[in-house]
Amino acid sequence: MKEKFGGLRIHVNYANDAIRQRIEAAEEESFHTCEVCRQSGTLRESDWIKTLCDEHARARGSEKTGDQPKFRGDACS
Repeated sequence: MKEKFGGLRIHVNYANDAIRQRIEAAEEESFHTCEVCRQSGTLRESDWIKTLCDEHARARGSEKTGDQPKFRGDACS
C-alpha cells in the first residue's frame, strides 16, 4: 500500500472479486478525501500531486488539477 499521484495504491497478489472491489472503492475514495483531515478533497498540484480540502490546499499553496487522477494504473496485480 502506498500513496502515489494524490491517491491510495494497494497491490495484492491474491484476492477474490469481492476484495478487489473493496480495494478499488478505497482507491477511488482516496481521490476525494483530504490526506490531512479526511474531509472532502480534490486533487491539487504544487511540487507534488496531493488530494486536499480547500483549507489545507491554501496552506500549502496547491492548485486544483480536477476530479480525476492524471495517472491511473491497475489497482491490483
